Amino acid sequence: MSGVPAVVCLFASLATIAQAQSPPDLSGRWLLVEATGEIDGWDVADAVTLQPVAVDTTAAGASRRSFLRELRIERTTRGAIRVETLRFGQGGAVGGIAGGTPMSEPQSQWAVRWMGERLLIWTSTTSRTSGGGERESERAQEWSLDAFGRLVMAVRTRDPGQASRRGRLLYRRADRP
Repeated sequence: MSGVPAVVCLFASLATIAQAQSPPDLSGRWLLVEATGEIDGWDVADAVTLQPVAVDTTAAGASRRSFLRELRIERTTRGAIRVETLRFGQGGAVGGIAGGTPMSEPQSQWAVRWMGERLLIWTSTTSRTSGGGERESERAQEWSLDAFGRLVMAVRTRDPGQASRRGRLLYRRADRP
């Protein structure tokens, strides 16, 4: 039994090291190499630029510490540019009455987080139909780097009246062949 505490300490140390490791660097401009799966109708970006936004939490006299607060993502699709800023964490919003006019009460939820070396991005929107039913759409993305340093986006979508669809998008850094 004397080996049990050592094993527990080893696992605790490994967990601490894993938490202390920084996530992979996905920043920069990425160019589409390949798009596979059930992607018909998707607006697949020809290029993606990712810019992390860090917050410095340094207290006076303390060592420098910062954490990623947001990701600014610029997607270029057939010349059109769409920019979005995603905040790490999770949240949502509920619609209601705006200026005295009832709305369809859409509800949205989102989550952005690192899971080891993978960036997970999830969004869901639910709205009421005129017949009193609900329409829900969902998009889940898992971003990671493959063994060659390329950005892999595994994407799953679910739209109203359709089965879940999956696709895989592969990008290379713009400054590499």
